[in-house]
Formats: sequence, C-alpha cells, structure tokens
Amino acid sequence: MTCGNCTSADIRKLSLVYESGLTFVGVSSGGKTIRGQNMTAVSLKAAPPARRGLVGWFLLFFLSAIFIQFSLWWILGAVVGLGKFVEHLMWNTRTYPILYRQWDAAYMCERCGAMGEPTPTTGDVRTIDVTPLEPPKQALP
Repeated sequence: MTCGNCTSADIRKLSLVYESGLTFVGVSSGGKTIRGQNMTAVSLKAAPPARRGLVGWFLLFFLSAIFIQFSLWWILGAVVGLGKFVEHLMWNTRTYPILYRQWDAAYMCERCGAMGEPTPTTGDVRTIDVTPLEPPKQALP
C-alpha cells in the first residue's frame, strides 16, 4: 500500500499514530497525586472522532422540567433540552460508528502527512527487478 498523495510506502494507521503520541503523566507531591495527559501535534491531528456530549442537554431538560410551573421559558428550556439530547443520542448511535470505522481504516503518510485510504499496490513493494549479470570473461593466457 502506498500514499495516495505522494506514492510513498511510508504509511501508518491513524490509530497507531494517535497512540504513539500520547503520554500519561502522574506526579505525586505532598501526598497528592496529579494526573494528566500530553499529546503531540501529530497525535492531535490523528485523533479519533469524538462522541457528542449528552449530560448537559439532559440536565437542561431535567432542571427545566422541575421548574416548569414557574414560567413558560422553562417549557421552552425543557423542549430544547429534550430535543438536543435526542439529537445527540441519535448522532452517537448512528453517525459516530460510521465515522469511527472510517478513522480506523485510514492511514497517515509519514512523508507528506496526508491522511486517508491508502492506494493498493499492484505488486510487492519489496520486490526489485534485477537483471542477471553476464558471466565473467576468461582472461587470455
């Protein structure tokens, strides 16, 4: 397989590029542990698609439903919160798996940085066409 942009054979799966750029850090000081994560710029570029958040919209719906008796604005908040919650839930269950499969099948070229589906090669890249050498000529006595 080669890069579809520059025809280089130096390609790696996006998932490997992403994982190789992650570093998890844990620092202990004074009995407290601080944990974090560092990412390289290439790892950020090769990151998988993110799911859409549901908690905020559910909280908007839930709090609006509790206070619905006080104002019509709370009814509007409940409708919007419920609508957005359902929209994000449907996106997470229908669209996200498709995007994730596409990401998991994609490669990144290490020469030009292009991301996408690799171009299949017709033969083995490691095979070199070599013509045989002529046998050495005998020296005259």
